[in-house]
Amino acid sequence: MKPGPREVHPIRVKETKTIKTRVEILVMVAALGALVSACPQSGGMAEVSAEEKAAVRENLRRLEIRYEILQKDDPPQVETLPLRQKIAEVESALEAGDVERASALAEEAGDWLDKAGEKYYRRHESRVVAGTSGESGEDLVNSAELFMQKAREAGNSGDRWASDQYFQAAIEQGELALFTKQKRPDQAADLVVLSKRLQAIYQAAGKPEQAKASNERVAQRLMKSVAELDKSIKDCIAGKAEGCERDSLATSEERFTRKAAELNELNSLLVEISGEAQSLAPGRIHSVDHSASLSSWSAGWNAYFNNQWVLPTPPKVGPKSDREAELKAMIEKHNRLKQGAQPIRGSGIAIEVKEIYTLGDSVIIRGKISNYSTEPVFKPRVTVTGGVAGEVVDLGYEKFSPQVTTGFQIKLTTLNTEAFVKSMNSLPFYEILVIYQDLDGNEKKVLKSIP
Repeated sequence: MKPGPREVHPIRVKETKTIKTRVEILVMVAALGALVSACPQSGGMAEVSAEEKAAVRENLRRLEIRYEILQKDDPPQVETLPLRQKIAEVESALEAGDVERASALAEEAGDWLDKAGEKYYRRHESRVVAGTSGESGEDLVNSAELFMQKAREAGNSGDRWASDQYFQAAIEQGELALFTKQKRPDQAADLVVLSKRLQAIYQAAGKPEQAKASNERVAQRLMKSVAELDKSIKDCIAGKAEGCERDSLATSEERFTRKAAELNELNSLLVEISGEAQSLAPGRIHSVDHSASLSSWSAGWNAYFNNQWVLPTPPKVGPKSDREAELKAMIEKHNRLKQGAQPIRGSGIAIEVKEIYTLGDSVIIRGKISNYSTEPVFKPRVTVTGGVAGEVVDLGYEKFSPQVTTGFQIKLTTLNTEAFVKSMNSLPFYEILVIYQDLDGNEKKVLKSIP
């Protein structure tokens, strides 16, 4: 997108008094002659080489490309006005032959873009995650593929810099597209389609490692959906889930019929998602199908309602040691903290795990947390959830301002050094949960999954 039209300001000429005498005229002519002799032949401006002019024109071209790419994040035009004015001033200075000024202005415009690019991308990301951007996953991935086409055209013409810029824009749009299909398990098939299109962009950009990391994030999302669906079906068959209790189902055949249909639908979705996850992460997950268990479960209830009146016996659970049961109960209780938590992407909060180490008999996760949002958060705390539990750590900030980063250390409460060493110094799937208050005093929770 071209910058807006340049503003042209009339030159104001100060009124001077009339020169009345011949002597005054001769004095003025002599002074002017001396001034001209002291100046270079270019008319008073220092000469610059063709290479210097070309370098500034190249910088101007790059600024225009970066401004074009910035539009994908829909920045408010009133906020980009200073940038557009600066670009127009660069053009004006070049036309006037003032290359030194044009170069300085171009550098200022570049600095503005460096600072603003991340800010507007994060705002865009927040809107996509919240579902308020007005863009579908298809819209975003289509935009990504248009940027990829521009990247290829630039590369074919030998412009490696522009090609890299357009490829990065394509990747950012593609990653945002994935966020639109991660809220519900029934979006898994669409998520895989978008992911495959993004993988093609990564490969075209020559970024196999980033492609692998993106693929892993999608696989983790699918595996999480598989685990959630698998648990839902198993708990219902066992009579543990709400609405699946034997006493509840026994009161109404219609209620059982609705629940059976619901479980069969969930199982079909589970088979589909686990198959997709298997294709993305072969060997790490297997196709899951509870059709046989559901058939047996339904047969027992059908027999009950066909005047046999013997309640089906729930499946037996194998015995576990008291300690295992205790740890499981601790983890389940601790995981209640994450109820109502939203994915961390789009919140402006960033979490990075730096290391996991042991101290005596304790296992500790060390990391850092940053606030990249435009607003402060208050009284932030962090903990570990998922397959392990950890202490809730107060970060010590009454007000955690934007652009602030601090470290944290969380001691695990359900894993000791001995168990950690036996597991080859690895942890099961876990998450970092951040709990804080917003400007209105409302409690907010965001969750980052750690593979």
